[in-house]
Amino acid sequence: GFPVDGLRSKSWDEFAEADAAPMDLIVTVCDSAAAEACPVVFGDFVRVHWGLFDPAGVEGSDGQKAEAFDRAHQIIKARLKAFLEISDSVWDDSEALKARLDPIAQIN
Repeated sequence: GFPVDGLRSKSWDEFAEADAAPMDLIVTVCDSAAAEACPVVFGDFVRVHWGLFDPAGVEGSDGQKAEAFDRAHQIIKARLKAFLEISDSVWDDSEALKARLDPIAQIN
């Protein structure tokens, strides 16, 4: 139900350019997605890892595959809800923010 006009998936290369927009926070979710490693990113921003299984890697019946995607969606939704509940006052303190963000990785 969210508008997606003008939004697109971006390559990490776009953020490595000299004129790239600055980042305040990077949340990685990669574990084994497409057999790729999480990217290494340098900069002055908060980093957290919320690893998530790759539902595309689940084998079995169509129902089992659909269930895996549904489960991944439920986990992401719960983690985003927790993210949105973080108080605005915490965003000015990177250590406090990281302390609030790290436990979100455990939401399953």
